[in-house]
Amino acid sequence: MVCSGGANINLICSFCFLFAGDEAIKHLLSRGAHRRFSYHSLLVMLAWYFLGAALAAGSAISSGLFVPQLVMGALLGRIVGLATTDIADKYGSFLSSECQKGDAGG
Repeated sequence: MVCSGGANINLICSFCFLFAGDEAIKHLLSRGAHRRFSYHSLLVMLAWYFLGAALAAGSAISSGLFVPQLVMGALLGRIVGLATTDIADKYGSFLSSECQKGDAGG
């Protein structure tokens, strides 16, 4: 991804350092932004958030687990939504034509 100034930005670093938990959730759940993040960046962030939440839950320090769980759910939802969009783009016309053939015969 490239900024308006021409500099490259890393989406994983954006999640880690620029967005707090609630800001990351807002960016992940924003409407019409299904191509903003790649599978790779979403999967890497999901793995890091999962490891961080597991370490925080297993440690003796007091830490919140609610926001990291929401972020992980938003990451997983964005991955499923991206996969669904890719499947619909690839097979959507085939599936709709098969449905129309089935409706015409009955």
